[in-house]
Amino acid sequence: MRAVVEYALATDRTKGARMVDQLIQRVRAVGGFRENSENYIGQGVYIELRDAFRDGSFDLTPEGELIPRLLDSVPAAEQDEVLRVYIKRIRQGASDAALVTGTGKDLLEATARRTLDRHRREYAGHDFPGTLFHAFDATGLPTPSGKLLDTANKEFSADPRDGFKEALYLLGLQINRLRNKEGTGHGRAFPSEVSDKEAKLAAEAMGLISELLLGDSE
Repeated sequence: MRAVVEYALATDRTKGARMVDQLIQRVRAVGGFRENSENYIGQGVYIELRDAFRDGSFDLTPEGELIPRLLDSVPAAEQDEVLRVYIKRIRQGASDAALVTGTGKDLLEATARRTLDRHRREYAGHDFPGTLFHAFDATGLPTPSGKLLDTANKEFSADPRDGFKEALYLLGLQINRLRNKEGTGHGRAFPSEVSDKEAKLAAEAMGLISELLLGDSE
């Protein structure tokens, strides 16, 4: 069974997920999650299984129900870790319903709100741009000037899909500035003043833009 699950993770996550769901349902049907059943899997096995599913942003109830782990149902102390799991899954290409983090918020808005919570700031009354702006401000990150934002709102394509790609183009230009490929030297992809975290994020962004450019050739 372990070999089958590992193969599914490597080759077809969607089919693997259906198989795991069916397996849990079968165990549940024969009383595997009822303590008074002779087929009960045991408290220790249940806890290990529950924790494994939590790493994948699902909750396994004591009754054997497998449900997406929505952010609003997670204690505040655990929300940072849950968001990291969502981020990891997105970077692995997941886009299923489990990434919905509750009450209609997408991952970025949920993360921005969590950031404001951590810094004891309010987000009530803010739309998404305002929430994101205050989250950046709370963590000391720079934000574009009002003039630049006004220009972007006026000049970006009215089609949000095209506007998204235009923004990726601008991101590529800024990564090139950061990379400073003329004269970097010493085997570094980025100048020494660029932190490891900044370099990692820039490299991932380069991969995102490269994937967009190569998409039509697949």
